[in-house]
Formats: sequence, structure tokens, C-alpha cells
Amino acid sequence: MWHEIAPSLGALRAARAAWQHRHTPPPSPTTLVLTHWAYDGTGLTPELERLATLIGGGPMREQAVTADA
Repeated sequence: MWHEIAPSLGALRAARAAWQHRHTPPPSPTTLVLTHWAYDGTGLTPELERLATLIGGGPMREQAVTADA
């Protein structure tokens, strides 16, 4: 009895595909091409490092250097 009203997997797949087709924006007619990359460094700026230290409670760079010396 329940199998008479339950949707089949094929019907569920078709409904999902139709919904996705209706809600997917059309592709953009243009393509952005990046031709130049510049290395900007690693790590945090000194200001962000101090902020991260305040939030996380870890040692600052100056403290870590003097502790290793």
C-alpha cells in the first residue's frame, strides 16, 4: 500500500535535477584571467600577531626570542 504513494528514486532524482536547473544561474559570458601573481609573504603582520597573542594567550615574538636565547 505505501509503495503506491511513495515516490521512486527515479522520480526523486528527476525532481532534484529540475529544481537545480531552475535555481542555477546561467554561466557568465566573461572569464576572469589572472596573468600576474605576486608573493606577499607569510605569517601575520606585527599588529595582527600582537592581536592573535592577546586573543590566544601565547607568547609574543619578542618573548619567544628572549626565552630561546
